[in-house]
Amino acid sequence: MSLAIPFALALGLMLAAAGASSGPDDGPEPPDLDPNPPPRPGPGPDDGEDEDPWDGLIPPPDDEDMLDGLTDEDIFDAACAIWGARTPGESDSSLALRALRGLFPGLVWPGTPGGQRAEAQQRVQAVFADIRGGLISCDGPIEIEPEPRAGGFYQIKQNDNLFGIVQHAYPGLTAQQRVQAARTVINSPKNGAGKIGSGIIVATTQQGNKNLLGDAIVSFYPKWTCQPATEHARYESGNCYAVVYLPVI
Repeated sequence: MSLAIPFALALGLMLAAAGASSGPDDGPEPPDLDPNPPPRPGPGPDDGEDEDPWDGLIPPPDDEDMLDGLTDEDIFDAACAIWGARTPGESDSSLALRALRGLFPGLVWPGTPGGQRAEAQQRVQAVFADIRGGLISCDGPIEIEPEPRAGGFYQIKQNDNLFGIVQHAYPGLTAQQRVQAARTVINSPKNGAGKIGSGIIVATTQQGNKNLLGDAIVSFYPKWTCQPATEHARYESGNCYAVVYLPVI
């Protein structure tokens, strides 16, 4: 995702944010990021049959184009990230919608019965049913890397910040590319898919980070388990910094 900010401003804000660790994780929930697409315009009383109502307009995203790339691994990662932060009594249907809104924030959920979105919802809901029934386990073993590495898990240390971690894990990036890489880390399903309260994702409290990254960020507050042996265990409470997954980009 590109950010509409001047390069010089992005670099300046990034350097300012890199000098300080994130503060407490308190903050308001972000606004709803699932905009409703405009209704498809139809012909008016004076329109001719040959006129194209979409002439000059941008059509909404095509479900099939966006959802064809939805893999079983994407579904599993998103489902396990949300499973660890589910509310008591939350249904599989509700969990599936949360996962899909994180994976495809540009689409409106739930979808029309029989459509591509409804089919995707059924796939994700079936995974939650298998997790609940013990047929699928989210507790895959993890190995924590001593230094940030793309494709690995890294336990945040005191005085770390997200841009410093990204710079180490993805060397050679420009300032703007580091901003994009940081957003990729935040939005990874293994970290909570960018949803505040899911996985290790919390509300941004520093204005510099908020200007560059939005309302959500990886937690930099020592409130997590110290030596998690599995992916799901990373979300348990403790007094250590979070273990963050750094996806390959």
